[in-house]
Amino acid sequence: MLKDIVCPVSAERLNKRAWRVGFLMAAAAAVALPFSLSASAYIAVALAAFNILDGVCNFCVGCIIYTYLILPRARPATIAEMP
Repeated sequence: MLKDIVCPVSAERLNKRAWRVGFLMAAAAAVALPFSLSASAYIAVALAAFNILDGVCNFCVGCIIYTYLILPRARPATIAEMP
């Protein structure tokens, strides 16, 4: 649905990238835990909200983050050449 419209890469490859975004958020929450309980809780709540959005509304926030924030910085020439 929305994934087919906004994603310049295949949905299967994008889901793998979205898992990496989720893993990085979980790792950030774990690293922040000894230093700030509130920062760790905010990251964990955001991750839980993203999972609920994906499960209930089929809206993959990790896919959107990867598509619009990470992918353009990683491969700008490849995206510019896509039709």
